[in-house]
Amino acid sequence: MHPTGRIPVVTPARPAAASVRRSLARFLDVARRRGVLLASTLGLLLVADVAAAGTIQVSSGGRDATSCGDEANPCRTISRGIAVAAPGDRIVVGPGVYGDVDGDGDFDSDGDEPASYDGCNCLVHVDKPVTIVSRSGSGATLLRGAIDGLYAVVVDAPGVVFGKRGGGFSVIGDEQHDGLGIRVNAAATGARIEGNVLGRLDGGIEVAADGVRLFANRVTEVTGDGIRVEGEAIAVVANVVQQAGAYQAPASGIRVVATGPTANRVERNASIGNLGVGISVEVADTGAAAPTIGGNLVSGNALSGIRLLSAAQDGTFVVTGNAIHGNDVVRGTNCGLTSLVQGPAVDATGNWWGSPAGPGADPADGVCSAGSAVDAGAPASEGPAIVAPPVR
Repeated sequence: MHPTGRIPVVTPARPAAASVRRSLARFLDVARRRGVLLASTLGLLLVADVAAAGTIQVSSGGRDATSCGDEANPCRTISRGIAVAAPGDRIVVGPGVYGDVDGDGDFDSDGDEPASYDGCNCLVHVDKPVTIVSRSGSGATLLRGAIDGLYAVVVDAPGVVFGKRGGGFSVIGDEQHDGLGIRVNAAATGARIEGNVLGRLDGGIEVAADGVRLFANRVTEVTGDGIRVEGEAIAVVANVVQQAGAYQAPASGIRVVATGPTANRVERNASIGNLGVGISVEVADTGAAAPTIGGNLVSGNALSGIRLLSAAQDGTFVVTGNAIHGNDVVRGTNCGLTSLVQGPAVDATGNWWGSPAGPGADPADGVCSAGSAVDAGAPASEGPAIVAPPVR
């Protein structure tokens, strides 16, 4: 039995990429000598290239080397695992401490990630399309050392996967909260960040790429925005953000900036107890699509529960099926939803406002609008029963 109480899953070993490529080279030589058609050879080349994608092992008991990464010789650092991986490979990280292993802040001890202040400004730079998951989940796999403005992880390649439910990472800063969590740069379209826990940082997860999916992450105790995304076709789903912001500099639990014609989605998240706005949504460019906001729990935030800002969005803001109550606790203006939208009326029907009667005075949250009309009719009689799944 595994120490965690789980039954370990044994995955059959896959052939090493080098061995597959050698076999492919022998095949091509025979094919040329026997006159096999070039088209058939190229077809098999594509199949063999897919088969060459393999699994790279990283372990807290491993050692970085030119040829590390198999079961018998795992790499020590995530960065080395990325370096030896080929595009499409899967990197599996064992339980333990990564990043600044001994916590001295110098990144020069045995096993430390090679922090870069001049390049990516990060501990781990994911610069090729790979999947990185932990074997034992975020509770047993710690990436620490994001300090002095360093990001823990920077993603710079399309299609990267970092974490999964039950296979994510704990990304932790220090008591000064001056490091940053995970950043997805513009080149990393279609990336997925999933199942991670982030805390004690200046900012949690930042996205500047289109088509990214943030799923089942948990962000707490950050002085900046918990989750901040800018782009189009981004899905922010089933995340939990709590205690984002600072009294001197209020921030948003979740902040979404829409820039393109394909709508972003903000669904089934919990944004609670933040020292600023719970969910802030802005349409930055003329003609950009208004995001959809549904099934979220937004409660106990210092400022507005949900804030909408747009001068010329494409389409209607749809804010439905949310539980919005107990917000705006600092100003006392009771704004569960603040609309600064200049355009079509906001569809805010079907939400739970803290009272079956709908938005209004305490104990309900109200609607505050300095722009277009807000339709808050047909309120829900109760809030969503389940908003976000637990992160393990």
